[in-house]
This record gives sequence, C-alpha cells and structure tokens, in this order.
Amino acid sequence: KAGFHAVAPELFQREGDVKKIPNVQDVLKIVLAVPREQMLGDVAATVDWAKGRPGARKDRVGVTGWCWGGSTTIQIAAAIPDIKAAVAWYGPPARPYKSAKGDVTGFDLSPTAIAWCARRFGDTSARYVVADLFDAPREWSRAFDLVFEGYTLQALPVELRERGFAPIADFV
Repeated sequence: KAGFHAVAPELFQREGDVKKIPNVQDVLKIVLAVPREQMLGDVAATVDWAKGRPGARKDRVGVTGWCWGGSTTIQIAAAIPDIKAAVAWYGPPARPYKSAKGDVTGFDLSPTAIAWCARRFGDTSARYVVADLFDAPREWSRAFDLVFEGYTLQALPVELRERGFAPIADFV
C-alpha cells in the first residue's frame, strides 16, 4: 500500500543452495568465489525485473546490504546507473572479488591492519598493501574502476582532510 517493493535475489543459486549449508566458512567459500561480473549482472537483471512490476517507481531504485552485502552495495551503486540510493550498513571495504578487469587492492598505513586483512581474506585474489595515502605508488594513478573510501578521511586531523581528497580522486 505504501508503494514500496523489496526484492532479495538469490545470487548464489548457480553455486548451490547456500541456505542449507550449516558451516559459515563453507558458505563464504562459495560467496567469495562468485565473479564480480556475475553478481552485477544478476543484480542488474533483478533491477530490470523489479522495474517492470505493476506500480513500481522506475526512477526510485535503491540497494542496501550488510556484511558481504554492505561492500557489495557500494559496487552495485557504482556500476548500475538505475541505482539512485545506496545504504551500506557495514562490510569489508576491499571486497575481494575475482574480476576480469583486475584484482582488488586494499591499502592502509598500518602494517597491523594489512596483516589482519591478509589473514582474513588470504585465500582470495585480493592484494593488501601497506601504503600512505599522501605518498601512494605512482602506478595507482588512474588505475582503478572503483575506489571505496571508508573512514580514511574522517580519521585524519582536520588540517589533513582537505589534502586527502585529491589523492583518492586520482586513483580513478
């Protein structure tokens, strides 16, 4: 009655019914093996389907997610033009998708943070690097399709925040 439609696509049906797998680590092996292009294609098809529903507002499509879906929400919003709103509740910012366009690179100034990511996602193609935003590797200039900045600038002292925008923008 309020004019809202909600759709939850089954993004892992091709790989098996993950709802019936009791061990979350076994589920994650399947989730992390799904190529980015497959997930984005499935979401785009879901959006097209949803826009065709009676009473659906084609101009007001949004996406939300948490955990794996949180980081995926950011990628969906960046890749699918129909998405007008995105809310990522939480999720690892460097979601390690296998991609035909290249691997994920996550970086942090803290070697401890990078070591944690490498342990957490060590069985993926993601690359985790200790790097300084203000002295990033030159080969990162214009090297990425998507840059997710999560809490980097907010954590900086006020006098450094303004300087942080240009290096991040230069990555895409």
